[in-house]
Amino acid sequence: MCQTLRNRNIPTDGAARHFTAQDFFGFDLILTMDDENYRNVTKLDPEGICRDKVKKFSSFCQKPDHQIDEVPDPYYGGDEGFEFVADMLEDGCKALLKSLEGNPSQA
Repeated sequence: MCQTLRNRNIPTDGAARHFTAQDFFGFDLILTMDDENYRNVTKLDPEGICRDKVKKFSSFCQKPDHQIDEVPDPYYGGDEGFEFVADMLEDGCKALLKSLEGNPSQA
């Protein structure tokens, strides 16, 4: 995935880590990529106090072919799978940024 994004001149210098319950208080918006991530994150907030901060990334995607419930794992789609996920990420990020421009409290 990193190579696919670099081919599009998108930097990939981040690092992954496990989400913790403390993260609810350090972030205004928490994006999950798939249903399993969503369930794991929301389980850390059993009272639902911060549930409104958790959103599926796919909910920001606008293009008709990206109207699916979760970001698929690109490894199962070969090169086309990586390209599809990169397209989906670009689509969702554009809409996400647009939504944040209209609601700076989420930034």
